[in-house]
Amino acid sequence: NFCNGGKQFDALLQEQSAQRVGEMLLIDASENPEPETESNPWVEQWGTLLS
Repeated sequence: NFCNGGKQFDALLQEQSAQRVGEMLLIDASENPEPETESNPWVEQWGTLLS
């Protein structure tokens, strides 16, 4: 299942009343063979959200 582990982990965090800091990034390798093009800006954004 596409990104199911991450989705399940997110659901468990929500059940524990975790506060979402940013959005999840779901990358489909069949649509984007170079995931770094999407993940690098996402990681940088998370860095600013956590600081």
